[in-house]
Amino acid sequence: MSARPALNLAYAIPPTSRKATRWRDGFTAAVELLEARFDVRRLNIHPDAPEQRAALERLPDCDVILANSNWRWIVDRLVRRRLGRSRPPVALKIAGAGDPPRRRRMRFYDLLFYETPWYEPRIARHPRRLHAFGVDTRVMRPEPGTERDVDWLSVGALKPYKRHELLAGRTGRRVVVGDSVGADPATVTTLRREGVELHDFGSYEELAGWYRRSRNVLVAATTEGGGERALFEARACGAEVHTAGDNPKLEQLRDMPLWDHRYYANRLAAGLGELVSA
Repeated sequence: MSARPALNLAYAIPPTSRKATRWRDGFTAAVELLEARFDVRRLNIHPDAPEQRAALERLPDCDVILANSNWRWIVDRLVRRRLGRSRPPVALKIAGAGDPPRRRRMRFYDLLFYETPWYEPRIARHPRRLHAFGVDTRVMRPEPGTERDVDWLSVGALKPYKRHELLAGRTGRRVVVGDSVGADPATVTTLRREGVELHDFGSYEELAGWYRRSRNVLVAATTEGGGERALFEARACGAEVHTAGDNPKLEQLRDMPLWDHRYYANRLAAGLGELVSA
């Protein structure tokens, strides 16, 4: 029997997504560090994943569960549906900034991990909440001698909520790096008409290369459109970060400490360790 507590990480990635085989960011780097303290089992419970049934059956067989999900999303719904009253403790790593549910539904989880100080007051009704966020600074870091030949970069899904079209008012070479799968046609049309270069996501190292080559990174997402990770990755690579000015969450993050994957892992370990001990 393993001396380390068993941790089941529940997430949902469709097998058609590039992320299914290339998921790397600050969270995955933190989970790798958690393996020194926990026996981590990764369970993809997406409905299209061929292993979903086996993953759901295995879900409660552990000492603690970490669900990676926004409220009312696939993982949140399936974890609630699958687990009965007799279950291990469950923590939710809130992946997003969606409106939380009512207190009773929120307290299904024994602990809430949140990404930004801006979001913490929205879950203040929950008695156990802990900040945990960061980027993988082993990859996201400046590279001396790299020429910054991109004037403006924007990163993220080609969706309206990312507001990449705000690059239209900028001058010089403008680039958007985002997943072409499921791209919004109107967004793509607008960007091409404005002469913005579109590049599909590649590896995590390639994304870091784009940040290093960019003088300015525009993170113009709406409040519920993400952008936290891109903002920190850009900062870690030494680019000048700009926001749209109407998103208090991102405005706040521009002046926050640059949390890395080690901080992320330590916060996750502290919270999960308390649940196991309790």
